[in-house]
Amino acid sequence: MSQPTDRNSAMSGFRILRASAPRSALLAALLLVSGAAACRTPYRYAYENKSGVGLLDRTTDYCQKAAVKQGYMAIRATGPNTKDSPSQVDQRLRVNDGHGELIVSCEFDDVKRIAALPRAQRGDLKRGEIGYISSDAGKARTVCQAAVKGSNYDIQSTGPGQWTGGRTFRVNVSVRQGGAERNVACRYDGVAGTASVPTVTKES
Repeated sequence: MSQPTDRNSAMSGFRILRASAPRSALLAALLLVSGAAACRTPYRYAYENKSGVGLLDRTTDYCQKAAVKQGYMAIRATGPNTKDSPSQVDQRLRVNDGHGELIVSCEFDDVKRIAALPRAQRGDLKRGEIGYISSDAGKARTVCQAAVKGSNYDIQSTGPGQWTGGRTFRVNVSVRQGGAERNVACRYDGVAGTASVPTVTKES
């Protein structure tokens, strides 16, 4: 009579082992996954639109990579960034082209995923070569400020001249209109010594 009892006990133990085996395997898998997650390096954005990555993140990424391709060194963003539209941003970059520091304007189009900024070039401007004159940056700010003020805008602040190539500069001017803060993107032509003020765009 003892044999059936032993057999039943053995079968019962076998069923317990079978039932516990998947739980053990599941526990081991969870430990493996959690360990892998702990060792995983944090995600760093590069080019594609990933969840949790905003427009300004993409702007910085594209502009800095474009600056490297243009031959700049010691690149760093220096805010604030200015939104020209829901998909276009102007980012100010402080760069070094091997001959000194420059403040350049990088214009990023989020729809086309293109960042544009002037090439790192210097030359004899009197001979028509592409280059950069540091005094033009100061003149750009002064002339643009006068042009925006002459358009009857209430100026709140004026940014530095941002080089856009040759002897042209962009100056972002913050104005108040209708009780709201708005941005004027003034363009300065160092050859003609004139500034153009486009229609005011609302910052979003």
